Amino acid sequence: MLLERYGHLGGMATGGLVLVIMPMSDGTAEQQIAGLCQEMLDRLDAMGTAVHPEKKDLGSSDSRLVNYWKRYAFSVIEGKIRLSATVDPEALKCVLNDMVTEAQAKLLLHSLVTRAIVQQNEVQGVICESKSGRQAAGLSTPAQFSGCPGRTTSRHRTLISLTYYRGDYSTGIMI
Repeated sequence: MLLERYGHLGGMATGGLVLVIMPMSDGTAEQQIAGLCQEMLDRLDAMGTAVHPEKKDLGSSDSRLVNYWKRYAFSVIEGKIRLSATVDPEALKCVLNDMVTEAQAKLLLHSLVTRAIVQQNEVQGVICESKSGRQAAGLSTPAQFSGCPGRTTSRHRTLISLTYYRGDYSTGIMI
């Protein structure tokens, strides 16, 4: 079960319009960070909604490449190309929703944890409040994942919010 306070996943990258995935490399020719972050980036690439240096250019100090990529935040640090990506936040919301759905995790949006359920000094679950009301989460969830019978709560669905962009409308380039 994944509880999210807001109506979308992605935190500041989607809701705060912080459009940069921080460097996944350290200025050498090798990528250091991958995993879920790389999966997100691969999915965004497939949609054409991420801009980042090619892996073959990582660590390069070629002046032509450096001059091109320095306009993209964190893609050039100390004169070397790093793997950092500028992404479309609405596409990232969709990618993250897909990843959570594929993982078969139950997602509760607009949920605020307001209290822990504690028995014998151990947290057994939480009380969350949302626009749908108050509910307990956690007591039956571990049983569900282990294949044991358990009780589930209703599924919540939400529409992805509209984010405004600023761009050069004559060229269609969005910033």
